[in-house]
Amino acid sequence: ALYDIVGDELIIQHYNRGFEIQLLREKISHFSLPNHTFVRLVPDSTNAALRAGFYDQLYDGKVAVLAKRTKIVEESTTQGTTRKEFVSQDRYFIRKDQAYYPVKSKGSVMNVFKDRKKPLSKYLKEKKIRFREDPEYATVALARYYDTLGNPQ
Repeated sequence: ALYDIVGDELIIQHYNRGFEIQLLREKISHFSLPNHTFVRLVPDSTNAALRAGFYDQLYDGKVAVLAKRTKIVEESTTQGTTRKEFVSQDRYFIRKDQAYYPVKSKGSVMNVFKDRKKPLSKYLKEKKIRFREDPEYATVALARYYDTLGNPQ
């Protein structure tokens, strides 16, 4: 299987390798590629931050971390030559209590986990995790640690 990240489509080879088949995304709930599981989300009116499509499931516990991976094609023309460049854009989301929250900064993650903000801040310092250097890693690490913490007093 191939995942067309630009078109958000799943493509498979016909069994005799004669041609490719684009699968109907509405019929796919999830699929796996090496080291990645993608789930199809269709937002309702309460989750306006989400767009329908396939999301890379980075962590799935009591809370979940998902990434909407997209690439856009940017065209530029110089001296009669057209050049196309693929530009990656990853947006992260946390699912907590059946709601999805966009991750834009360390502060937005802490707002989602505000009931355990102190131990999470301490954890980041102890592990020397810098959100700005690797937001994906930091968000997953915080979600995993959040799941290990008991209920707040």
